[in-house]
Amino acid sequence: MKEFLSSADALPSWAKLVLMIPFLDIFWWIYRIIRSIDSGNALCLVLGIVLLFVGIPFWWLVDIVYYLLKGKVLVFEDLL
Repeated sequence: MKEFLSSADALPSWAKLVLMIPFLDIFWWIYRIIRSIDSGNALCLVLGIVLLFVGIPFWWLVDIVYYLLKGKVLVFEDLL
């Protein structure tokens, strides 16, 4: 898990943005779920799984805007 997280964090900015477009955004959902498992945060894990099914139509746009504003991928631990 740590290898996946570190390799995703090491991606160049253009690759992160490409992975945020619709249908490729599933990569960042997997990233959020694995990061929640790695940190042991059950609330963020449940939130990630629920929003995976509910938030797919619009969450890619939230990801892009958050990345352009903050320079990092939105993870639920940042919101809590």
